Amino acid sequence: MTARLARSVSGAAASKVARRERPAFGGEATTSCVECVTARGIRRPGRLRRSTATASDGMCLGAPMFKKLLEPRVRFAALFALLSATLFSLYFFPYAENGGSEVWLTLYLEKYTALVGAVLGIVEPHVVVSRTQILGRFSMSIVRSCDGMEANMLFCAALLAMPGVWWRKALALCAGLVALMAFNVLRLCCLYYVGVYFPAQFDFAHYDLWPLLIIAFAVLDFLVCVRWLQEGSAHARPPAEPAHVAA
Repeated sequence: MTARLARSVSGAAASKVARRERPAFGGEATTSCVECVTARGIRRPGRLRRSTATASDGMCLGAPMFKKLLEPRVRFAALFALLSATLFSLYFFPYAENGGSEVWLTLYLEKYTALVGAVLGIVEPHVVVSRTQILGRFSMSIVRSCDGMEANMLFCAALLAMPGVWWRKALALCAGLVALMAFNVLRLCCLYYVGVYFPAQFDFAHYDLWPLLIIAFAVLDFLVCVRWLQEGSAHARPPAEPAHVAA
């Protein structure tokens, strides 16, 4: 009677299966561990069985990659690269010498030179502006890229690639560009006085020092604008509803 009872208990022993999910990429294969409960109540691990991947697993491999492409950082990098390439191509494209685009660019540089000359004229009353040239104790010519357009284009591309409310982004873009223009006018005025008092250091200040300073200022300008955009997004986001706990 006792032997028959022990045989029935051992024949009805329960198996507990612990499964581990297979990762989407590069992880270990799915294994299942079988533990047998014997009549004495001792758990003994069974053999590990390695399952094979099915056809449906291969169909889901592209889903994590597609989600990764939609991540904010990847989307920002892609938009920033696209906008930067577009803006730089439009500005540095070799237009025809007498074409309409070149005429507009020349007119823009003349207005920019007039602005720099007006600022210098506050402390240098004898400065004369002739088209794109500033004539005084030191003569300078404002040509393409002297207007700090590279920093302006990088700033615009980075800010437009950021998520945010469109009207706040437009205000930040205008304010940031005005700050960059003011900083570049300050740069040209400083270069004028470097040419007056330290002419031997003009090339170093023009080609080495000030390009780094204006890029650093553009980065700082971008961070300030992004912080303002994020504050606006945080205020515009509706408050989260309190969770209801079932009694």
